[in-house]
Amino acid sequence: LNLRVQNTLPSPTGMVMAIIGLPASLALPTDAKQLIEYARQPADGTKPRIAAWEQRGRELAFYWRGFQPNEVVSLPIDLVAMVPGRTKGQAMRSYLFYSPDIKFWQNGLQITVKPKS
Repeated sequence: LNLRVQNTLPSPTGMVMAIIGLPASLALPTDAKQLIEYARQPADGTKPRIAAWEQRGRELAFYWRGFQPNEVVSLPIDLVAMVPGRTKGQAMRSYLFYSPDIKFWQNGLQITVKPKS
């Protein structure tokens, strides 16, 4: 999965959230090592790729402390296909943390997992 979040405003933002609904056939790897690494402070002092993340049932929530004008963040996210079939996740959304009433919505992820042959 490739997550892309962009500040389309010409001004900086406060905290930003993005929530992804995972289809029933997909799961995070059990160690979640990739996401833990994304939230770790780099040794060079630059900001981490995400401020924090959490899993809420079938949703992944990502937090950023803020975005610069027109800043884009792209995150590849490794997921594991667990069960064959065609499934769709809940709608995805992103918004400013302190303005949850103004959201950008996106259709849920749809995936087909084929059984091993």
